[in-house]
Amino acid sequence: MDYKFAEMFGPASAKASYNFDDLLIPYRAVASDIEANESVIFRKGELNLAARASGTYPFYLEPLMVGGKLLFDGGLYNNYPADVLYEEFMPDVILGCNVSQNNPPPKEDDLMSQLINMIQYQTNFENVCENMLTISPNSGLGTFDFDKVGLAISTGYESTMLQMDSIKKLCTHRVSAEAMALKRKEFKEDFSEILIKEINVMGVSEIQGQSIKKNILQRQTYITLQEFQKRFFRLYADDKVRYTYPTLHLDPLDKKYIVTVHIKPAKKMEVGFGGNFSSRPLNTGFVQAKYHIRGRNNLSLIANSYFGKFYSSTKAGFKLDLNLKNPMVMEASYTYNSWDYFNSFATFLEVVKPSFIVKNEQIIKTELSLPVANRGKLQIGGKYADISDEYYQTGDFSNTDTTDQTGFKSWVISGKYERSTLNRKQFADRGTFFQLSANYINGDEMTIPGSTSEVRDTTSAEHSWTVFKGQYKNFFYQKKKFSLGFHIETGWAANQPRFTNYRATLIRSLAFEPIPESKSFFLDRYRSNFYSSAGLIGTLNITPNIQLRAENHVYRPWERIFSTPEDASNFEPTTELFYVGSGSIIYHSPLGPMRLAVNYYDRKEIPWSILFNFGFFLFNDSYLD
Repeated sequence: MDYKFAEMFGPASAKASYNFDDLLIPYRAVASDIEANESVIFRKGELNLAARASGTYPFYLEPLMVGGKLLFDGGLYNNYPADVLYEEFMPDVILGCNVSQNNPPPKEDDLMSQLINMIQYQTNFENVCENMLTISPNSGLGTFDFDKVGLAISTGYESTMLQMDSIKKLCTHRVSAEAMALKRKEFKEDFSEILIKEINVMGVSEIQGQSIKKNILQRQTYITLQEFQKRFFRLYADDKVRYTYPTLHLDPLDKKYIVTVHIKPAKKMEVGFGGNFSSRPLNTGFVQAKYHIRGRNNLSLIANSYFGKFYSSTKAGFKLDLNLKNPMVMEASYTYNSWDYFNSFATFLEVVKPSFIVKNEQIIKTELSLPVANRGKLQIGGKYADISDEYYQTGDFSNTDTTDQTGFKSWVISGKYERSTLNRKQFADRGTFFQLSANYINGDEMTIPGSTSEVRDTTSAEHSWTVFKGQYKNFFYQKKKFSLGFHIETGWAANQPRFTNYRATLIRSLAFEPIPESKSFFLDRYRSNFYSSAGLIGTLNITPNIQLRAENHVYRPWERIFSTPEDASNFEPTTELFYVGSGSIIYHSPLGPMRLAVNYYDRKEIPWSILFNFGFFLFNDSYLD
């Protein structure tokens, strides 16, 4: 909105020489200075800044600092500024439209009503002069009913037409619509094309400001508004920028614009909390801390931790933003991951059997990321992974049995290209997503058999193979409330080796996990060295935040991994098809999705599952991500 206001109002401000009296229609904007507890009237300056400051609703829109004052919505102190209009212009007639009322008294158990009464003054809605008429549409709409703007307009129009006889009696002088259109055309006809020759940056250090100027102008004499828009939103996407907005000022000598980019940096220290609450034992807490060191190249130190029964993880590292002509990001990190696939549907406090597969990873990673246009990203990097898997060879085990243990120390060289226009982190219903990745793995295996293994000797071997994966998601049909999309995916572990036993081989194979819950299961039949899948996704938005969602996926393994009588593994071609379906109702809350789902997994021992979860189902990167 801040960008669009600058684009829309910049030429009009310049034409009026930044004097609101010289606009096509003279104008005033009223904002509130909460420090001085008084109204602020805008009579000149950048029109976009005045309009934006006067509409800054507390807790909803980011407040702007103008002339050293933090300004909010003018309605906090004067929600019907007819007196300002009268004193500034002394008009012959005043027509007003009152779409609000004074707040009701605060309620004892309603915190919001208490806050509103604390921050908003009572407003005088009485006429300020004899020739004034107030129209009061009764639409029943609230401040944030943005999706009902059509109703607001039609109600206002109908209420005005009911008062038209009274309006005509007040207005003795009239101008035709044609004459007004000609006047507007003359005002706009010599608007300057927005060509930007200079960038000023406020709110950051001089070194950072110089770097931002360089990235926006890129040594060009001037840039078009379209070029500026792309580079401005790239700046806005930086997680070290909390907020930014532009203002435009025309140089009358060469008719080119000087843009001031106002920046509110993110706090040096950021702490975040989150997690996932589930009806199954998948509950996970999350905490993260970031510390930003700003300079010509911005450095962020990052540490996070997931903690839960199914998944736990710790990650520490840094991210360095290289402010070059073509920006790059270099990252390095250490990550510990642990997945605990327990062999029961235990209650929150009871475990029926010990875990049958526990996957542990320690990963040291370095990675370089480069942007590809505005929506794409190319990543190349290397990892050292120390993997330790504990598992039973059979489902028939007891608390006294010992697990097999397979260690795999490996080096991974990886590359990935990703492009996304999806509208949500999870459960998107608009946009496209494309990802293509390749990983070369070389490492040493060591397996120590447990009490359920047919083998008794410790074995070791060297393995190397390459993994290729690709997926494409496209919501190709979109209406106001309904969307339909498809998701195709394929994975190929070229020259995938056999590990010492069937279970170890299966753990290192590729898993098909099309819906969030499937990541919590270890399903033998849904693992392969070579597979493809295709699915349809349909969504129906009951309200902007409540969504019905149906997913249907067909999984085709081209190669099956099966167990020999000696617990070894073997590969063979297969023509099997599997079906995975999910139907859910989702509430997209400000804290994350709240979802109730019914899921079906073809040929799973218990094919149906019902899952309620609140939050995002996310992990730190594993050794092949």
